[in-house]
Amino acid sequence: MSIKCPQCGTEFDVTLFTFDRRIRCDCGAWVDLASGHRTSVSTRVPDEEALLAVCRNTYNRVMAMASGNVSAAQLAIAEQLRQAGFELHDDNEELIARLPTILAVLADGRSVQRLGSGEWVVLRDYG
Repeated sequence: MSIKCPQCGTEFDVTLFTFDRRIRCDCGAWVDLASGHRTSVSTRVPDEEALLAVCRNTYNRVMAMASGNVSAAQLAIAEQLRQAGFELHDDNEELIARLPTILAVLADGRSVQRLGSGEWVVLRDYG
């Protein structure tokens, strides 16, 4: 049995909650067995660490399942970002098709890029 973080989709085995009953997800959200995922009541857009965590987790999961299919990873990242409250650029799919290292373009002009070194960065004013 697992508990899923709705912010980024990461699943945690229920046995992780035995002693402390609360863990911090890579996206920065707290997850516990009794009440599930805890989020802020604020409606502000999640910060860049959460943005990168959603992208990294989704990318790694999809790349492992889809045998290195970057396009599948880009589409999955877009869906996970929407679920996490990020607004994507209207032309996100067209923009990411131009450069496979760009994994998402947000409505505010930020983009997420995975460099050849494996480092993840958030760029400003894409396009």
